[in-house]
Amino acid sequence: MISLAIALWAIVGIGILLALYGHFIEPRRLRLTCKAITIPNLREELEGLTIVHLSDFHCSPHSTNLSVAQQAVQLAVECDPDLIVVTGDLAHGSGNLECGLELLRSLHARYGVFVVLGNHDIDWTLDNLIAHPDVVHHGWERWVQAVEGLDATLLENDHRVVWINGRRVGIVGLGDACSQRQDFNLALNGIGDVDLRLLLNHSPDILDAPQSDWADLTLCGHTHGGQWQLPGLGTLWAPVWRDFRRSAGLLRCGDTQCYVSRGVGSAVQIRINCPPEVVLITLKRGPARGRPCRRYGEPEVPAA
Repeated sequence: MISLAIALWAIVGIGILLALYGHFIEPRRLRLTCKAITIPNLREELEGLTIVHLSDFHCSPHSTNLSVAQQAVQLAVECDPDLIVVTGDLAHGSGNLECGLELLRSLHARYGVFVVLGNHDIDWTLDNLIAHPDVVHHGWERWVQAVEGLDATLLENDHRVVWINGRRVGIVGLGDACSQRQDFNLALNGIGDVDLRLLLNHSPDILDAPQSDWADLTLCGHTHGGQWQLPGLGTLWAPVWRDFRRSAGLLRCGDTQCYVSRGVGSAVQIRINCPPEVVLITLKRGPARGRPCRRYGEPEVPAA
């Protein structure tokens, strides 16, 4: 009986320590993840192209998320990348829009900063959908007006073509898939032939759309890496509709590769074995890699 009591108290103690660590320590342990991603048939002029990928600031005044996001922005600029992309949830709700704008003002890259919005940016969250269903119709318009005059380019179902070393790089930003705002036809209209195809979306659920094969590389966030990563098991939860294995890292789905960032902040302030990250991607020529994943309804993809 005494042994059982000791064991139970030990479990409780470990749980408390994990909760304290996950709330107060790991969310502040920002990492720089350096990732070489190989693209088949990548043009020689684009080899070595560097992209800093940021996601999920979830910032609001006086929050831990804000201080970590400020560190992430500084780290991103110090990397001196060719491109910076931000894949949504800059602010924890459109009421905190100004926090996100301050971060965007500090970002600059050789060939531009490109941004898509996430569900929190436009207030497409469960509590708002239940209590204030009219709010979600106005978040996007507030951001469009607010970013005027900034160096960052905000994309929703739109694209830009950037000339880099004499080659055309197509950057497509889709409306948030988990908020049902994506429109591939509108986003790709008029883009023409490009030498490198980059797709930005907040949620990795965009991979379920067959049109996502357009991209050589898709960059997403939204999942916060699952926030809990168990050794040998991965995460048991992530805000993706269909496959928790999409929660973090480099994936290969169809003809595209996708990097899902663990993000910088999170709505729920707890992380275990899943520290926040700034991702520095260097493009190389070579066969596509990444953990195989499948679209909803398709059979499992065999490992390479």
